[in-house]
Amino acid sequence: MKHVRSVAPTCALILALGCGSTRQATPTTASSEPTVGVSETRPAPEEPLGVEVAVEGLPPALPLGITSFGAAEHDGDVYLLGGFFGTPHEYRPEGQSRTLWVLRDGASSWERASALEAGLQSVALVRVGEQLHRVGGMRADAEGELHSTDEHARFDPATGRWEALPALPTPRSSHDAIALGDALYVVGGWAMDGAPDDAPFHEAMLRFADGRWETLPGPTPRRALALAATDGHLVAVGGMAPDGSVVSTVEVFDPEAGTWAPGPDLPSPPEAGPGAGFGVAAVGVGDAVYASGRDGALVRWRVGEESWTRVGALRFPRFFHRLVARGEQLLALGGIGGMHTHGRTRLVEAIGTDGERPGRVLLTLPWAGEAKNRQGMFLLGDHLYLFGGNDSLGQHDFDAEHFVAEGVRLHIPSMNVEARAAYPVRRQTMTTVPIDEDTVWLLGGFGHEAGGESGESGAPSEEGETVARTHPEIYAYDAEADAWSLRARLPVARSQAGAVRHGGTLFAIGGLDYDPRRPEEARFDHLTEVVALEEGAEAFAPIDAPLPGPRRAFGGAALGDRYVMVGGMREGFQLVEDCAAFDLEQRAFEDFPCPARPRLNPQLLTVGERLVLLGGTIRLDDGELGEDRSIEVFEDGAWRTLEAELPFTPKHARAFAHRGGVLVVSTHVEEDVIRLAFLDLE
Repeated sequence: MKHVRSVAPTCALILALGCGSTRQATPTTASSEPTVGVSETRPAPEEPLGVEVAVEGLPPALPLGITSFGAAEHDGDVYLLGGFFGTPHEYRPEGQSRTLWVLRDGASSWERASALEAGLQSVALVRVGEQLHRVGGMRADAEGELHSTDEHARFDPATGRWEALPALPTPRSSHDAIALGDALYVVGGWAMDGAPDDAPFHEAMLRFADGRWETLPGPTPRRALALAATDGHLVAVGGMAPDGSVVSTVEVFDPEAGTWAPGPDLPSPPEAGPGAGFGVAAVGVGDAVYASGRDGALVRWRVGEESWTRVGALRFPRFFHRLVARGEQLLALGGIGGMHTHGRTRLVEAIGTDGERPGRVLLTLPWAGEAKNRQGMFLLGDHLYLFGGNDSLGQHDFDAEHFVAEGVRLHIPSMNVEARAAYPVRRQTMTTVPIDEDTVWLLGGFGHEAGGESGESGAPSEEGETVARTHPEIYAYDAEADAWSLRARLPVARSQAGAVRHGGTLFAIGGLDYDPRRPEEARFDHLTEVVALEEGAEAFAPIDAPLPGPRRAFGGAALGDRYVMVGGMREGFQLVEDCAAFDLEQRAFEDFPCPARPRLNPQLLTVGERLVLLGGTIRLDDGELGEDRSIEVFEDGAWRTLEAELPFTPKHARAFAHRGGVLVVSTHVEEDVIRLAFLDLE
């Protein structure tokens, strides 16, 4: 297994140093005129680029994950300068980018436009007229100490060259800058000179016009803020105060009056962690300011309004990122999803000023995993875990060599892949049940190896060879420790079963017990007994409520206090045409409305207060089985079919609820790739 890993600043360093200023350039409408090519002024630096990913529905992903950078738009082209991509706790020159990247309007990839003499982070990049100004920033020395700079230079996109301009009066980093008219304004930040503990905060605002700097009164001292220009005003949003507290306050500067006035605080819901103002990004478009913070919400405010208005949400929440406007479209660039070291966000999101975002996004990236299908797969936060599975694309390749035990984790925003502890046995088709934010149980499954503590090496047939059969073990995975343990055993081995946890009790429902060593008529045992593992108990016990009829390979999901079951297969390889719900409080079955057609192996999800059914196979008019790409939603007591369909074959695909939408995952592909589809339901 190839191991690709990128890491990001830890909580302590983010709080101490900040991931960088979070400003935006004055928006302009994309030009239809061709852009003159640029040339590099020096060889491109060697920086650890991420894996190539094919993206549909979004702009191209960033070449590498990065925070604390500058970004600006110029005639539809988007520029990104500097930033930090290095190892946590190690702010060294080799972790600071010196590249100026550009995404040309309509291009399918980023390209290097230029490079600085040395790496630079916490820098502001602003369009002023037809040129791009870089202002301040900080660099690390060989000992890992950070020093703010007073550098000020401008880049000409037409020639691809930098020109030095009058330096800042004093070094400044963790600031923000923006253009208003022909003037460049710089607000906030501090003067770092080695140790952050005694770095003074800047109180004055700077204005650069007519070739010289002018000092003006600034807002309340802060750093790691966002600055936007709108309707003839400057708007300073959020940041961190000198005492280390996160602020969500907003202040507005009127250039004609020369004064600052308070605006409404940035909304700061609980999911924003220490505060939405920490690492916020903002941009002005017309008469409005748009901002997004760690909670992922996109909010809008106009000068004079009493409060901010939520208009939409990013699919991948982030902070210490940038918002860039291209006409009425906003691009969210870079950043990181939280106080973690899993990787910085490479995915670039596009969202309209009206909050509309692409309803379908497809990602295809290289995949070194052995298994092609039937893995134990689950989603914890932004991490997708895959354990075990089968390495064949064939439907019934059940020889021992096809079963795998590998463990793989994909951090979706950064697209970093790393190996995880292998599943205790080589197995496929386990049923996954989330227990808490760090723990998942995998039940039963199908394979050759026996598990647990018996020491049994396999399941021998009369000829002495191992056979593929169902198994009873339940293994618990601790994501934080990356460790497996045997949690319990099912009374009877099961595969293709349903499971749900409610009030501390785990229920196992339906499924198949298959063992080819039994007489032919007894090899397929469709289980109707429902068993429960009560909280604190060591063993399962049957409940007095059998499944109304045999059902395996069905779609199952909890909706309130009911576990709903649709589709599946019964004896004789016949599709199950009825639907049922298990009352988790009363522990009794009841009828449930069925979708348009019975499906085999569908995915049934709970998304908010709705059920979503997708994928699987159906009986076609000619009697054969064929794939079904339709998506159905159950709400208000009835099913309805959406216009949207799955973008690729549903065979062996898995689906998960993901931030109000659906994530569909498949490795069942000839090529060594993994495919992910993010779908909004409306």
